[in-house]
Parts: sequence; C-alpha cells; structure tokens
Amino acid sequence: MTDVVPEVEEFGHDVPMDPTMEPEDSEHSEELDMSEVPDSEGHADDNGETEEAAARFNQNTDPHPSSPKYAEASSTNPSASTTVTSTFDWDAYLREQNAEAAPPECFFQPNTPPENKFQIGTKLMIADPRGPTGSSAMFCLGTVVNVYKLWLCVRLEGLDNSHEKWIFCDDDSIQPIG
Repeated sequence: MTDVVPEVEEFGHDVPMDPTMEPEDSEHSEELDMSEVPDSEGHADDNGETEEAAARFNQNTDPHPSSPKYAEASSTNPSASTTVTSTFDWDAYLREQNAEAAPPECFFQPNTPPENKFQIGTKLMIADPRGPTGSSAMFCLGTVVNVYKLWLCVRLEGLDNSHEKWIFCDDDSIQPIG
C-alpha cells in the first residue's frame, strides 16, 4: 500500500484543521472583508450602516469602567470594596480554596510530534463513537480511509461514510487488532 497524503484542496470544510497545519498567511487562509458584511438576507451592506452603528456604539461605551456594574446595587455594605484589579493571583486563590494546582508533569506533551505511519486500508480497533467513552467504551473494527499529516480518518467496518471519525494518529481511542 502506498502512503497517500492529499492536498488541502481535496478536503471539504468538514475536515478538522489543526492550527499548526497551515500558517495564517498561507495561500489557503481566508480573510474576511468587513466592508461587505452580508445582512440577514445575504446581501452585502454597501450603505455604511455598519460603520455608523459601530461609531454610535463606541461613543456610548466607557473602555475603562471604574467599578463593576453590580457594585452600586451591592454597596449596602460600607466595607465592600469597589476596586477592580486587572490581574488574578492564582496563589492567593489556591490558598483561599485550600486547593493544590496540578503539577506540570500532568500536562505532558512531547517536544516532537508523533510520526503518522498509518496507511489507507489499514485495519485497527477503534472505540465506537456511537457508544460510551472511557473505560466502558466498546471497540469496533475500523479501516483507515484517509490520511492527512497527523490526522487519520477511520470508518467503522461495514458502515457507510457517515460513520467516519477524524482522529490524531496517537489518539488513545485506537488500538491494534488483537
């Protein structure tokens, strides 16, 4: 079997895209032209109402409010503080909650991405996406029907293409047969 890696154009919009797959300035990235925002009927807004509405909105907003909106209603307690801080102190929060932060070792991610050695037509066991997950998952026979970089598309054996699932090649929901 040969390793076939299709080009991006061959996939529809239903293919999950990893942000590391394509740089933002690639030929495949799209830019939204804000001057032609469609209205509810799908027509481009060419009379400038969007810009006027944005200007009116910006005139009525205070970008740096001095206190939260609810501070006036809850200010019956004279000792209540209305000072808004811009940073959050995680250490203080954890002490306050008597909680412990998960250590960095819990969030292991290798420095190098996995190598995708799957080929189209390869058989494997996959957790049935129609059923429960985790330790009670049922595993079914599946076939790799497409491969793209670190992604592989697996179809449950004997079913149509509506039962395909795109997953990473190192996903724990796939296992070798046996």
